[in-house]
Amino acid sequence: MRQAKAFVVSVMHPWKYATGSFQLKQPHSLRSYTAVRNRRSTSDFLRAKQADGYSARIGAGFCWPWSDHLADGTLVDDVQIGDWRRPWNSSTDRETNGIPPSSLWATHPAGFGRIGCIYTAQGFEYDYAGVIFGDDLIWTGQDWQANRRANKDKEVHGAPRFGNWSATPTGSWPPEACPARSSIPPTPPPTGCSPISASPFCDEPTPQGTISLTQVLIHPSGNAEALRHWKITLNQPIDYHTDPYATPLTLEERTALDALHPDGKARFWGATGIHDAKMAKLRTGDIVLLTGKNHVRAVGEIGHSFRNASFADTLWSPHAKHGSWHNVYSLLNYEQTAIPYTEIWDLPGFTPGDNFMGLRLLDAEKSRNVLDGLGIETLTERAITTLNDSGVQVIGVEAVNILRTSFDRLGGTTLVNRVEAHLVQSYQATLGVAVARFRAPAGITDLYIVTSDDTEIVEAKRSADHAFVRQALGQLLDYGPHSPQPVTRLTGLFPAQPTDADTGLLHRYGIDCVYKTESGAFVRIPAPASQREAMMKIIQSDDPITTSKRDSDA
Repeated sequence: MRQAKAFVVSVMHPWKYATGSFQLKQPHSLRSYTAVRNRRSTSDFLRAKQADGYSARIGAGFCWPWSDHLADGTLVDDVQIGDWRRPWNSSTDRETNGIPPSSLWATHPAGFGRIGCIYTAQGFEYDYAGVIFGDDLIWTGQDWQANRRANKDKEVHGAPRFGNWSATPTGSWPPEACPARSSIPPTPPPTGCSPISASPFCDEPTPQGTISLTQVLIHPSGNAEALRHWKITLNQPIDYHTDPYATPLTLEERTALDALHPDGKARFWGATGIHDAKMAKLRTGDIVLLTGKNHVRAVGEIGHSFRNASFADTLWSPHAKHGSWHNVYSLLNYEQTAIPYTEIWDLPGFTPGDNFMGLRLLDAEKSRNVLDGLGIETLTERAITTLNDSGVQVIGVEAVNILRTSFDRLGGTTLVNRVEAHLVQSYQATLGVAVARFRAPAGITDLYIVTSDDTEIVEAKRSADHAFVRQALGQLLDYGPHSPQPVTRLTGLFPAQPTDADTGLLHRYGIDCVYKTESGAFVRIPAPASQREAMMKIIQSDDPITTSKRDSDA
């Protein structure tokens, strides 16, 4: 496949970025970049290359609307930055008025002058590629952050299983900084141009620039000093566009905050210099648990994280021993909760009696356990996580203190969902037997009940609607093969009775239905014994396809 010789990078807000030419240092990855101050420079540069006999195109992030063709077949100049404007490439599959179809945008001579997107700029069929960074990629002053709110692609907003993405400064250009090889000889980076790693989509992984899972920060916030700070910057948002807060902020910091907090107001929290290393790892979309008095007192989602002592000192008085709370982060979403520590102690990797006295940035596995175990659902940027089948662990059962907390998040909603926990607790109280939970590749079960006669997995849902019945069915079938002991019964637990059709759906797969009545009692509608036995045989088999075929042949 032909690949671009060089990339020309343009940005919507050029005053925020370094400019000049820069180049990879690795001799095995000769890829050329040029950063320019404006879009006209991009067009002029590439047009000059075309005049020299090279091919060139300009692509951009999907940060502008995409209009249909006008009645006369012409394209609308959707990509507008100041007085500079261009149309997207054609979205049709046929040529109209000399405008090439989308499939030929990259190769047709008339493709130049129309802006390509990720769906048409995939093959690097041209020599020089211009790339416009829109507001979906923000320079925070420390690193690049993805901003979904600025993206117009419905596929992006509808995809829940993406990790948080960022690219951090490095001392030299790492291989993953560029998506294509180049035949142009390398030159050293210019003075004042800070190298970055810029793409998670590469075949040469390094620690920088890769997709990261959602991290969980446990931030103790229960002592007298924290309670004073709480009243100042958590009980109500701060208008950081007014003094004394506005003056200490740099342009980069204010721009990054504005992208996440369009009304110019945000809640803030901070940490002193003894936590510099941990705080430097925070990314937009990470989850923070504010702890104290034996409870998770609030849950928030990290907005913009930055280091600014002058700004921090306008919010909180410096610590008597450790100085300024200069590791500042805004909270995109924030909600007070009352989750007892016992719920965390019951999760894999945590110790009963741990009072979480120090600030902790949990590792990937513990973060995943907290998000799953406490019911924190990051619907738009939930990290894709897996666990080896051999990693099944039996763990304690969740207790509950409140029903549900919800709060908006960037591009969707995050729920700290307590309805299911309350339902599990109520049902557990009726059982009279010891119960537990276990982690499987699909997540943590709600209940795992082992008796002398039965091994049962129970999945609770906060609603008896069809979508939740389907979720319970899928999760139970996913959990079953990973049961520490051979499972003999799968059960969906609901706060009300599902429809007859949905109960029948569960029974078709050998799954019992248990629901809570208005009086608070629980009713079990068992699946037909023949269906349950057939499904358990498939689940317990090492070769379910062969087993299913053998049974059907019989």
